[in-house]
Amino acid sequence: MTFRNSTLYFQMRSWARRAGINKLIGKLRYFSFKRHTYEKKFSARLFGELRKGDCFWDVGANVGFYLFDASEVVGINGKVVGFEPSRHSFSELERKLKTHQGPSNIILHNEALGDEVGTLEFLDKSGDESVSNCILDGEKKSHPQSIQVAVITGDSICKIAENVPQVIKIDVEGYEQEVLLGMSHLLDSSNCRAIFCEVHYGLLEKRGKKFAPKEIEAFLVKKGYGIDWIDDSHFKGTRKVKE
Repeated sequence: MTFRNSTLYFQMRSWARRAGINKLIGKLRYFSFKRHTYEKKFSARLFGELRKGDCFWDVGANVGFYLFDASEVVGINGKVVGFEPSRHSFSELERKLKTHQGPSNIILHNEALGDEVGTLEFLDKSGDESVSNCILDGEKKSHPQSIQVAVITGDSICKIAENVPQVIKIDVEGYEQEVLLGMSHLLDSSNCRAIFCEVHYGLLEKRGKKFAPKEIEAFLVKKGYGIDWIDDSHFKGTRKVKE
């Protein structure tokens, strides 16, 4: 067991959140460096993995921080599929797509990915591109800005499209475990070679899933992926080549 997967590590992160340390660091990162800068290392690893002709899934596409650049990288023979449940963000994606000058290789889904097909309550702060847009659980469903969104699974999409992505990026504000569980068969495919994921420890703990990051890592290792933590919140899962 690594220190990252130990009970002490999760207790330390939990204490830092309760003490407000993580929130302070997050604000300093956002206002001092902006999102595209403080996630620069993650972005560099992601785009370094993409190849011409790849199928790339952007799960939690927001307003296209990665989507349109990825479209240029994979080229006309590649495909980029964006999943974004927020109505506001999805409208912005559609607007940008209309003016996009690159390859016409982008497909958009105004749906969330999860572990089963259905509907869920989603906190959609219209006009706010912050990280607070997220799936709601239990008592939080009464939030005045919540909406119902359609949920599909990665496996169900693959059955329809018959096209397994080579690279997947996941940023879904504390719902990452469900997203991965819903693409279990997809992840077994040798065509899928890399997963890039942001793990939202605080949101997972609020959902009663404090140890989900450990379970996510164990799930992917069992599927045959090696896990490389890029920083405290982002990892890359790479399919191991069988010898």
